[in-house]
Amino acid sequence: MNNFIILEEICQTQFSTILRCKNKTTRDIVVLKEIRQKKTEDAPSKEVLREILIMMNFSHPHIVKYNSVFVHKCQVVIEMEFCISSLSNVIKKISKPFYIAQVKKIVRSIALGIKFLHDHDIIHRDIKPGNIFIDENCVVKIGDFGSARISPQQKKESEEQKGSKEKKEKRPLTPGIGTKWYKAPEIIFGDKHYNKSVDIWSFGCLMAEMFLLEPLFPGSTDFEMINLIFSFIGFSKEDEKILKPQLHINYRERPKNIFENTFDTAEKDSIDLMAKMLVANPNKRITVEEILKHPFLKNEESYMNCNLPI
Repeated sequence: MNNFIILEEICQTQFSTILRCKNKTTRDIVVLKEIRQKKTEDAPSKEVLREILIMMNFSHPHIVKYNSVFVHKCQVVIEMEFCISSLSNVIKKISKPFYIAQVKKIVRSIALGIKFLHDHDIIHRDIKPGNIFIDENCVVKIGDFGSARISPQQKKESEEQKGSKEKKEKRPLTPGIGTKWYKAPEIIFGDKHYNKSVDIWSFGCLMAEMFLLEPLFPGSTDFEMINLIFSFIGFSKEDEKILKPQLHINYRERPKNIFENTFDTAEKDSIDLMAKMLVANPNKRITVEEILKHPFLKNEESYMNCNLPI
């Protein structure tokens, strides 16, 4: 810590303290994330080690850069680049909806970041406005990888094993991970074998929030979340078969024109994209590659250089 001048405490989370600092060597303004240990003699948790392992090996324009890791007074400290604002702070302070060019820039930037993660078999698992950051050049970046996980993949069969019918069982993932308002239905139901599509659901909730300037599904409990979600998108027999809920849920059709009526300031292509992201069946959700090819994001040269209200 002797190499840093602490300028301010940004916030405290359940497991860490976030500081804005100045690096004495580089003279850069950076963020330090001090991760609290339950006991000073404890080794770093597997979640902390996973975050460090994932992020110290990657670099992408739309991913917050991790610069270094060190130990101070038995606490792990992560140094990362400083971003001037977060999407959640922007949503709180603006009094009128985003311009459509701004929505397109943010959505495309997040999609590029998610594609990079998914291409490397990483599930972020906590995509939300508070984890989307904007730097002084209005570049949008995904941050906070404390919940990220390398996606379990079945090992490729060797040449000698080809034709064998035996398949190794996938390792389970942590159920219930993520922030309540942005959790995919399968996570709410406790599925331990979800996949990258959970990030797409959260992304859809985030995109909806940019039009509404408030969360789309602000449930206070999992039961309330389930009712809010399926009252909006419907719930079919096929959804029940895939999601395997542990409680009875009545089948229901998606209300007619629910997306159009809810997002009355949104254009047709943006509504179509959100509708394809917010699908109960994870196997039918749009992929991040398809998002980037969607008509809503065409002609990126017309909007990627626009300013954001930071």
